[in-house]
Formats: sequence, structure tokens, C-alpha cells
Amino acid sequence: LTAFLKKGENVNRSLKIVESFCKIENYLLSVFDEQEKTYHLKELNENAEAKGCEKVTPGNIKTIINYWAVKNWIRRKNLEHSRNHFALAFLSPKGKLKEKTEKRHALAKFIIDYLYEQNRAYLQNESAGEVLIEFSVYGLKTAYETSQLLFKDEVTTGDIEDTLFYLSRIEASFLLPSLRSLRTRKPER
Repeated sequence: LTAFLKKGENVNRSLKIVESFCKIENYLLSVFDEQEKTYHLKELNENAEAKGCEKVTPGNIKTIINYWAVKNWIRRKNLEHSRNHFALAFLSPKGKLKEKTEKRHALAKFIIDYLYEQNRAYLQNESAGEVLIEFSVYGLKTAYETSQLLFKDEVTTGDIEDTLFYLSRIEASFLLPSLRSLRTRKPER
């Protein structure tokens, strides 16, 4: 796989993007019901902001909802009478989704740290605006398993692929153009 890391940007910018989306996801998990219910996008945005979600926008909320829908974690219906209203219901128990998001958040932070650390010297010496980084899903899995992190979860290559797809969707400061095919994988339940 390949990623483009922007020269001059450091790992902290990408990590802040991930942390911001983590907060938004956690907020949405606390608000959404397992039963289908109608929600107002702008109201969700205002409430998320009031709850301390930094850099929340209707677009960021839509990104998360779209990601969850692609992963088949939720069923979402746009309502005809308003583009700001939608109906949503979880397709899995909320607790299971919470576990998946927590695992993905930890893995996302690890992947960002790993990619930047593995290529720090190259990023500092490169004159181009973006640096092409090559890596493998298996290499990331192995690096995670051999890392010195405490309380790390067991991960599969599917977890790594899912997290890379998530990072590309939230535009965590690097582009992963070779990950488009990950979207077509069978959803995990």
C-alpha cells in the first residue's frame, strides 16, 4: 500500500485529527439509539460542540455516519422533506460498536505514529511537497504486535485494513489512494 505524507507536517497534526474524530464518534455513540430514530444534523453538531467536541462540523458528522453505513454498522435513511434530517438505527449492539471504535482509535494512533516514525528522516530531507510511503498491512500488524504498548488488543489484518480505510475517510493528513478497494470488503458484524 502507499500513503502520501505531507512534508513539513508532523505527527501531531494527524493525531489531532484522529482525536477530534474519536471525540465526535464517542459523542454520537452516546446519543444514537439502537432503535430507529430521526436526528437533525445541525442540532447534533451544536450539541457535540457544547459537549467539548473540537472542530466538529456537520461534514465531520456526515463522514462518521457514512463510514458506519459503509461498514454496515448502522442503517441510515435520508428523509425526503429535509436534507438535515435523517433516520438512523444500529445494526449491532451499541456496546459492540463502542469496543470496535475504541480498538480502531488506538490502532489509528499507532499507525500514524508508526508511519511518521519510520519515515521521519526521509520527510525532513525531501524537497517535494508530499512524500510517497510504501508499507504493507502485514508489516503494520507485525509492528503493532511487537510494539511495547501496554494493554494492546489483538488485531487482525482486517482490523488494520479497516483502520486504514477510516484514516483515509477522515483525511488524517495523508492520502491512501490504494485503499479504495478496502471499501468493497465484506462488512464485519
